[in-house]
Parts: sequence; structure tokens; C-alpha cells
Amino acid sequence: MIEHSDTPFSLVNVFLFFLFTFILYSFYSSKKNLLDKSLIKYYNYNYFLKVILVLIFASYYFFSVGGGDTVAYWDGAICLNNLFWESPSSFFKEMFNPPNVNFYWQHFGVYHTGLPPGWIYREPESWFISKICSIISFFTFKSYLAGSVFFAFLMAKASWRLFELVNRFNLHEKKHIAFAVLLIPSVGFWCSGVTKDTVVLLCIIYINVNFLEWILKIPGNNRKRVLFILFYGFLLFHIRDFMLSVIGVAFGVVLMARLANKYRNKLFQFYSLRLMTIVLGFFVFATQGNKLAESEQIKQAEVTANDFASNNTYEGARYSIGVENFSTSGLIIGFLPSVIAGVYRPFIWEGLTPSLIFNGMESVYFLYLTWLFFRKDFFRKVNIVRKNELLVFAFVFSVLLAFMVGLTSGLFGVLVRFKAPLLSFFLLVLTVNDKTEVDTIKVIEEK
Repeated sequence: MIEHSDTPFSLVNVFLFFLFTFILYSFYSSKKNLLDKSLIKYYNYNYFLKVILVLIFASYYFFSVGGGDTVAYWDGAICLNNLFWESPSSFFKEMFNPPNVNFYWQHFGVYHTGLPPGWIYREPESWFISKICSIISFFTFKSYLAGSVFFAFLMAKASWRLFELVNRFNLHEKKHIAFAVLLIPSVGFWCSGVTKDTVVLLCIIYINVNFLEWILKIPGNNRKRVLFILFYGFLLFHIRDFMLSVIGVAFGVVLMARLANKYRNKLFQFYSLRLMTIVLGFFVFATQGNKLAESEQIKQAEVTANDFASNNTYEGARYSIGVENFSTSGLIIGFLPSVIAGVYRPFIWEGLTPSLIFNGMESVYFLYLTWLFFRKDFFRKVNIVRKNELLVFAFVFSVLLAFMVGLTSGLFGVLVRFKAPLLSFFLLVLTVNDKTEVDTIKVIEEK
């Protein structure tokens, strides 16, 4: 096995970190002159905050944890990079096939490539991240820090795409959009560097943005949007496939809301569609509830949650939502505690460690915003949310994902990574401007 990068903070790598920070910023800032002047500060904050957070992330994992998965992903990527120069045919076999332990030594052992970390290679999802990192390693001189900046650059570009979409609706103050989409510290910490969660969030953002731009008929190339949806869906399928189920359900609700909004002035058709959605929802729950409880995903989740709860080899603070039986009734009982855990935990007193401190402070902010949402013009805000397809998606997606990650994580260290993709969307729901009520279709047509 190769030695995991014991010199990512050498002078050469630190130099490459700053070099790539400013080279990639030159690409990132090429669009800055086209922006409204009031947005430029958020545009810059978006990039540099992510760069700073990936440096903190890399420092924490290298110096405090001793490497962890983030360095292991990169170690695997360097092995693939080395394999390309030794045997291009073996490189492409590894890139386009699932990991096969029978070829592990054949491909890596006979060459001077080093051996990828075994636990990364044996897990197809993790090895897929190493494959993605290997492509980036060709452009970053195999430097882990430079690769981290490259991921931060990709994440900054994706976040800004989502910011632009949300900003079209005039449903939020710009500072609220900026914080929700660009500047949440824990999201930047967990989802900007060399991690599986960065790629997951990239996929979620690009799938959602392209889908919503497509169905809302925002000017643009729809063929390209479909290709992007398929491409990022392919990546997500190979990394964290249950996310596709969550996105699919949210998209189904959005399409029903879109159809209902077209008939808003025709009361019979409008309420018929609303009734149909409710009836179909109950029908699906009644007929599929047992299947969900018996599905491989839930069975695996039950095994994982019980393993986290009882296996002392897993390090880190644990939590419980009080569900011991993962049957249909157990899932119903555990729904609300799971959603609360997925959105608000760790609470401030549970998140006092260096890796959880961002989440602990954010939980206070989220609870405060939730209190404001209910305290002031609650029904008006709900009415705005249900009329806007973006906010419908944001609510359904964030609640479903909160349920799944809150139910299955068991460890705060796992929870904060898995829940990171939902925080921006849930925050968009909480910060909707109660003084504004607009029709989505009209806003898009006007712009």
C-alpha cells in the first residue's frame, strides 16, 4: 500500500495550494463583470470561504485524525494515476469496471504504482470517488491540497448556479439566499474538499437546477439540461443511490404542484388535482408502506443503525431516535424524531467538538428561524411555499432526506455529513420573504 500523503503540507504542496487558488479564481471570476454590483461580494465570498474551509478540513483530517477517508480517496487516485503511465489498458479497465479483488494485485501489484487503501478499493462507492479524483490528479500534479482547491472551485460554481436560480423568484432577501446557498459553514466544511459528500452535493445541485430550469421554461438549451441530469444522475447512482429516490419523489410532487398552478384560476380543476395528489399519497403509503419497511435499503439501515449503536469500534458521539423496530409502525413513530435529528441535531450542547462545532452553532440558528417561521405570518408563508415549485421541491426534498439520514446515521459524525445537502434547501423554506407573494410563472416570463 502506498504511504498516504505524508507531505500534503510540504512547501511544494502549500505553494501549489495557493497557486491553484488564484489560477482557478481567475477562471471563476471571468463571469464577475456580468453580475450586478450588489452580488459581487457574495460571488467572491462564495469562492474564498470554500477555499478556506477546505484548508481547515484538510488540516483537521491530516493533523488530528491522521488521514481518514479524504486522504485515502486521494491515495487511491494517485495509484490510478501511476497505473495510467505504467499500463494504460489496466488503467481503463479499472476506470470502467467495478472493483474486483481478483485483479487488485494483477493491476497494481506488478507495477510500481503502490496499492490503493483496501477499504476504499473494496467499496464500489468509495472507489468511484478515487476514480473521479484520479482525473483531477492529472491536472493538479498529484497534490492533495491542489485537488482540494479544484473541488472547492467546482462546488463554488455549482452553488452559484443554484443562487442564480433562487434569485430569479424574488422570494428572499439576497443576504438570506447567499447564506443558505453559498455560506453555510458546515456545508462548506463537509462538501467542498476531497470527500464523497462534495460530489453528492454537486450532483444534487446540478440535477435540481437543470430540472427546475427545464420545467419552468427558463430560456436555455433543454437538450443540454437533460444530458446534465443524466450525467449527474449516473454519478449519484454510483455514489449514493438512495438520493435518487429522494429526488425522484420530490420531483413528482413538484410536477403535481406545477400542474395545479396552471389551473389555479379554475377552482374545480385545481382542487381536483389537489385531492388527487392527497389520495395518491395515501394510496402509495398504504400499498407501499410494508414494502418500504421490508426493502433492502431499510433492512440495511436497521443493521447499520444497530451496528453503530452497539459496536464500540466506531468512534464518535452517538444518538438515538428511540426506534428499535423498523416496521411500518416503527417508521411512522420515528418519522418526526428522525426529521428533527436530520435538520437540527447535533444541538449546541451535542456539538462542542472541533468537527461538530459548526453544526452545533447552526442548530441554534435553525431553531430560531423555525420559531420565526411559525410566529409571524405562518399561513401566508405556507401559501407562498406551496405556490412556488422551487420551494415545494426544497421542502419535500429536505424533509425526506432528513428522515432518511436521521433514521439511519446513529453517529453524529455520519449524520452531519449525510445531512449537509439538505440544509440549504430547508433554509430557503424558512427564510422565504413573508412580504412578497408572486406567481412563479409570471416571474419567469418577466425575466
